[in-house]
Amino acid sequence: MSVSHEHPRTEEGYQGTVDIFFNKSELRNEPYPDHQKTALRVFICTKGLTLEPIGPETICDYGEDPLIKETDSKTWADRWETNNPWSVLVAKEETSSKLIGRVVLDYGDQPGHATLSFVIAKAFEDRGYESEMVTPVVREWSELLVQRGDQIPSGEELKSHPFVAIDATASEGTAEAALFDSLMTRVERESEEGEIHYEKRVTGDKV
Repeated sequence: MSVSHEHPRTEEGYQGTVDIFFNKSELRNEPYPDHQKTALRVFICTKGLTLEPIGPETICDYGEDPLIKETDSKTWADRWETNNPWSVLVAKEETSSKLIGRVVLDYGDQPGHATLSFVIAKAFEDRGYESEMVTPVVREWSELLVQRGDQIPSGEELKSHPFVAIDATASEGTAEAALFDSLMTRVERESEEGEIHYEKRVTGDKV
């Protein structure tokens, strides 16, 4: 299965095409992976990047990279292997195949919410890659997760709930905050001084 999108120029954030594949080796349409039995392999291709799951082969390639080393690589990889999409996507520059960053949709603190975060290598900052990396996760990938019917372990007891929203935080005045401002809505929540909370509803449902 593949999905292709092109954002109209009226939208903010990354404006280019987004193609989502489930068989990167041939980049061709494939049956959607069996939801219960198949490890999930998704590849999100933009104009300049490919986002892919961190899996056994990716750990071998990037396991010592500082961008990945900070995370529990095996936990993230195990989620993909059990068809659990709430995990890390590593971003590779298309022209060089270099790892430039990672995006995470993780279990959220509120029922039905996912927590969004990202990191980009300093050498690749301020080239527009932040938006190109995060926008497809907030829009196209999240839309597919809703269509797929994935429930997310969330809330204090990490019980499974329908996926309804994405949360994120950023510090006031940062590039991260500017990006989230273009994609999400600021919300009032208890926080430390200078910290901004964001939310993006992916469905109209309430848990």
